[in-house]
Amino acid sequence: MNRLISFAAVVIATAGVAAVLTSTPKSANAAVAAAVQVVNTPLPITGNVNAAVTGDVNATVVGPVSLAPGTSVTIGNSAADPVMVQDVGGVKTPWHSFGGAFCNGAGCLADLGTVPSNYRLVVEHISGAIHTGIGEQLTATVVGHAYLTCCISSNDDYLAPEGPNEQGFFNVNHQTLMFFNAGDTVRLLVNKTGSAPGTVNFSVSGYLLPQ
Repeated sequence: MNRLISFAAVVIATAGVAAVLTSTPKSANAAVAAAVQVVNTPLPITGNVNAAVTGDVNATVVGPVSLAPGTSVTIGNSAADPVMVQDVGGVKTPWHSFGGAFCNGAGCLADLGTVPSNYRLVVEHISGAIHTGIGEQLTATVVGHAYLTCCISSNDDYLAPEGPNEQGFFNVNHQTLMFFNAGDTVRLLVNKTGSAPGTVNFSVSGYLLPQ
C-alpha cells in the first residue's frame, strides 16, 4: 500500500514539473529593422550633417560647405546673370610714359618707355601727334617692342592716324591691349612718303603687374 502511494506521488510531481515547463513563455525574436519613409517636404535639418550623396542635390544651405579635394563644381549662370569675379592676380599699378623724336628722313623711331624690373606691363591706350612735310603721307605707324629697328611682327599694333590737316599734322587716339615684360622697351615706328623734317610725340598708358 505504501509503495502504491509513493508511486502515485512521483507521478503527480512529474506531471506538475511538465506542466510548468510547458507553460513557460518562449523568448521573443529580435525585431527586424523596417524601412522608414519620411514624407516631410522640405525636411528641416539643423546641426552638422555628414553624407555621401550620388546624383543631383537641391538644397538651400546656410553656412560653410566643404567639398572633398579634387571635387569639380560647375557654375551654370547664364550670360544675363553672370558670376561676379575679382582680380586676384596682383595689385595693378597705373603706368604712363611718353617720348618723341625728330624725323629727318623717310622714317623715325621713338622710345616711349621701358618696363621696370620685376614687373609686367599691360598697355591699354596710345595717343600722340605726327608732324610731316606738307603733302607727305604715312606708310606705317606701329607700336611694338624695341626690335622695331629691324622688323615688324604680329605682336605689334598698327595705328591708324587721322589727318593730315593743313599744317601736316596727324593725330592718334588708339585703344589697344599689349603686353611687355620687365626690361622691354615700348617703341614707336613711323614711316612716311617724303624726307622732309618732322616730329613725333606719343604717350602710352596702362598698368604694371608684379612679375
